[in-house]
Amino acid sequence: MTSEFGNNVDEDVVEQILSILPPKALMRFKCVSKTWYALITNPRFVAMHLSNSNSNSNSMHNNLSTTGVLLKRLVHNDTNTNETDEANTSNVTNDEAEEVISFLHFRKDHDDNDVDDKHERSFLFSIQDVNIPLSTGLKTHPESLSIIGHCNGIICLAHSISGEVVLCNPSIQEFKLLPSSPYLPDSDWQHAPLFRIVSVLGGNNLKSRDNSTPNTGFSLFKYFSLSFGHSMVEKKSHSYSVWAFPSDDMSLRIKKVMEGLRVEFGGSKIEPHITLIGSIRMTHEDVINKFRSLRSLVISSFEAKVNRVVTRSSYYQCVSLLIHSSNKVSLELSYAIGVCGGEFQFWNDVRPHLSLLYGYLTEEERKKAQERVSILDEAINSLSFPVTRLALYKIGYKDTSLRSWEKIAEYPLH
Repeated sequence: MTSEFGNNVDEDVVEQILSILPPKALMRFKCVSKTWYALITNPRFVAMHLSNSNSNSNSMHNNLSTTGVLLKRLVHNDTNTNETDEANTSNVTNDEAEEVISFLHFRKDHDDNDVDDKHERSFLFSIQDVNIPLSTGLKTHPESLSIIGHCNGIICLAHSISGEVVLCNPSIQEFKLLPSSPYLPDSDWQHAPLFRIVSVLGGNNLKSRDNSTPNTGFSLFKYFSLSFGHSMVEKKSHSYSVWAFPSDDMSLRIKKVMEGLRVEFGGSKIEPHITLIGSIRMTHEDVINKFRSLRSLVISSFEAKVNRVVTRSSYYQCVSLLIHSSNKVSLELSYAIGVCGGEFQFWNDVRPHLSLLYGYLTEEERKKAQERVSILDEAINSLSFPVTRLALYKIGYKDTSLRSWEKIAEYPLH
């Protein structure tokens, strides 16, 4: 029957019909034949299906169009148990709560008698919980994941402590645990950003994206558990960063390694430092006041211990010394980062590191540079050094020459 159907119906017509079906139906129809499987999994067909879905969602007269709100909600489960003793019987209620990531599906409801469509309404018609199966290999509890964002129906979930990242497609219940980053070996890093994100999919918020317009149609709203202050809303704001500097003798030692790398691989000249606060936008007055307040909070010099040499494809972390960040090894460093984060309402999402080289290197070049570091200083992997001063810098990450970067203020640690 399938072959008769395929012989009697034009392939283009079949493609058009399939392109307007919901994703769940398409997943079932992949089993119809090898031809249909090849068609449905073809990237061109996937792009067509996405385009048709967006067109249907944007149509004012499509009563079947839906909008999905993705959120993390707290669900209470009331369980009643009877406890009986010799004297009486009493009902005991146990209130159990769990966090669940869910889709709230809203459907448009147009009044057919309203020719001007002035009274468009939406109603909730279903709730779909995102249940991550154990087969993904996720080590942490799924309810502890945070919603990071979405693109074309693919949701990104992540755990702020373990660093695990999961991509999921709720419409077809497919999940993918991304490989862990070798750059972040510390499992107890505790200064990850504290935020919740609510992403709205559907309507005009989800559009086709390509490499030339990376931000097109990307709807992302971040609700921080801490207030934004002025850093996100001031018009006359600039980017600033707080750095921690090694003692002078250790800076000279590290600079020799940096110079050796620059001779062979190029790159801008930089001062050895550990970034306590990454790029944060604030007004000059606000950032100066906050930095001054650190004087009474971060007072004493503290030790930083190198974990190992690491490389990344990121320009500003091309070759770095990864710094131990656990409380057991670097309690004072962890305290300083936490205090700075609380004062500036900002948390770095990467482990503390001291960059040795800025640049874009190939994977082979980065491996060579990593080996070169050990040749330039054989004991650098076991290096410990005191941090003796903090400084505030005005920076601009687009300026890779660093010519516009300038030190605004600094103070010594005793």
